[in-house]
Amino acid sequence: METLNTLAARVQPKRVERFLEELLNLRTNDAKALERFAKKFDDMLPKNILFAKEAYAPLVVGGDPSLRVNVLLKARRFLAEAWRAPTMLAREISVLRLIGSYLQTNDEPRGVDRSLVSYNQEYWAEEAISNVDAFFLVLLRALHTLDRMRFCPNPECLTPYFIARKRRQKYCSEVCAGAAQRELKRIWWAEHGDAWREARKRRAKKIPKTSAKEFHPKRRKRHGTL
Repeated sequence: METLNTLAARVQPKRVERFLEELLNLRTNDAKALERFAKKFDDMLPKNILFAKEAYAPLVVGGDPSLRVNVLLKARRFLAEAWRAPTMLAREISVLRLIGSYLQTNDEPRGVDRSLVSYNQEYWAEEAISNVDAFFLVLLRALHTLDRMRFCPNPECLTPYFIARKRRQKYCSEVCAGAAQRELKRIWWAEHGDAWREARKRRAKKIPKTSAKEFHPKRRKRHGTL
């Protein structure tokens, strides 16, 4: 049985970011995509199947009854809400709602023996009395990425949900950034191109053409004068 420390060591931040990005960009109507995702991140899928047993939660996904995937898809809705929320506070509330809902049980608070120097790690990881699993730690780590959650502005982007590597990053990749810049230039030229070209023609008529030799500071006559 895993302790909290060994569980946390297995849920590495970089892998959590990949998990979240792939989950949010997952094609939920594609049974094969769901299967590939579940296989790739099998050790991080949620175990609290009670989370999916509500009236409005789906019972079948892609023709394959899998409560663990149902839990994941329900959690995905909360995470998408957080991802697109307009403020940090709204994002925090969305994720905390998900964490609270995922952990909701009828368990009473656990007693602590004051004579003990530390609590029993294995006790806190017992599946029968705790919903703390790898997916719960994924949600905790998600709280630390809220300020870097981005939605790519490129309307053609196939994977718009991403976690920025730098806080000023706006697009998910250089490909999307380049495509967006080209589209902005195309729109600008369509709206202002004719006026710009006309203004350029007027300026060209007013300024006579001059030889470059005439103004070059290093081109002097033999006696030192320009």
